[in-house]
Amino acid sequence: MNLVILADIWHCTPLVVLIISAALASLPDAIYEAARIDGASSWQSFWRITLPLLRPALLVTLVLRTVEAFRVFDIIYVITGGGPANGTLVISYLTYLESFSYLNLGRGAALSFIVSAFILVLALVYYKLLYTEDVA
Repeated sequence: MNLVILADIWHCTPLVVLIISAALASLPDAIYEAARIDGASSWQSFWRITLPLLRPALLVTLVLRTVEAFRVFDIIYVITGGGPANGTLVISYLTYLESFSYLNLGRGAALSFIVSAFILVLALVYYKLLYTEDVA
C-alpha cells in the first residue's frame, strides 16, 4: 500500500504545485509592501495575507485531489491488482470488480453512487471551511 500511495503522490503533485504556484504568482505585491510598511513580520504576512488569498486555490486543489484520491484505480490495477489478500482493495477497484468481474451491475452502480455522494459531501465541507466572500 505504501508504494501505491507513493505512486499516487508522484502522479498528482505536479497539478497541485501548478495550481498553488499560479495562485502565488497572481498575488499583488502592493499588499505585501503595505504590510511591510505597517510593520508586519513575514510570518504575519503569510498568515494574514497569503493564506487568506490562497483559499480559493486551496479549495479547488482540495476538491480535485479528493476526487482523484477516490478515483484511483489505474495505479492499483497496474501495480498490485488488488494486492496480496486484498491489501490494496479500494472502493474504485471494488466497484470495478463488482461491475465487470462479478457482473453485479446494480451493486457496482450503487457503490459508484455512494462514492459520488461522499465526494459531494466532502466538497461541501471543504467549501464551508475555506470559502469566504470578504477576501481582500
